[in-house]
Amino acid sequence: MKKTTILKTAGIIPAALLLLSSCVLKQEEPKQPRTITVNATGKVTVPNDRAIITFSVISRNADVIRAVDENSRKMTSVQEALAEKSISKEDISTDAYSIRQDSSYSNGRLILGQFEVSNRITVTVKDALKAGEIIDAAVKHGANSLSSLEYTASPSQDSTKQARILAVKNAESVANTMATAAGAKLGEVISINELWSSGVQRYSALEEAKADGFTSSALSSPGSSAITVQIQATYALEQ
Repeated sequence: MKKTTILKTAGIIPAALLLLSSCVLKQEEPKQPRTITVNATGKVTVPNDRAIITFSVISRNADVIRAVDENSRKMTSVQEALAEKSISKEDISTDAYSIRQDSSYSNGRLILGQFEVSNRITVTVKDALKAGEIIDAAVKHGANSLSSLEYTASPSQDSTKQARILAVKNAESVANTMATAAGAKLGEVISINELWSSGVQRYSALEEAKADGFTSSALSSPGSSAITVQIQATYALEQ
């Protein structure tokens, strides 16, 4: 009888220990920290200091060879004029070159006309205030089409850095306001993620310049660009 009683008691003890262990584990589970997550934006405005201008030299002639030669001569003259204005070869790029022949129909017959040769270049002017004199020089030496006039800012890592710093400061300010309103205290930052950022933008001024007749006032207002960074930040909340 005694042997049987001992065996039954031995079976109860492990079960009791397991139950006690489970209770201890539940008591030791850490509380989930309270957090607050906010999105914030930092924006830095920088003056546009560059002009990007797209010119074309368009030549027409019944003889394709003469049209090509005339176009080449005028474009060379334009590029030489730009060089005199301190525009380097690296700041001039050829965007498109085409040769086509006019055509029409009359009484069901195809009538071929003159050849048109077009050579289009884009010029980067590193001093935006010189855009007017660059346009003037190109037109005087053979450019007969202006298809684009844009202003932009020089790429700058400092501006992007400043925008990030502002975004972080704005995030902390917003989070602190919300935490205070909720009767809590803002704790340390847990994580910061950059959601997106924008570099310098191009501001098109062609229509405005055309409307003002390419006057000096229209060409001396290059405007500014905004560099924007948006972040998401998570902070701990304290009592």
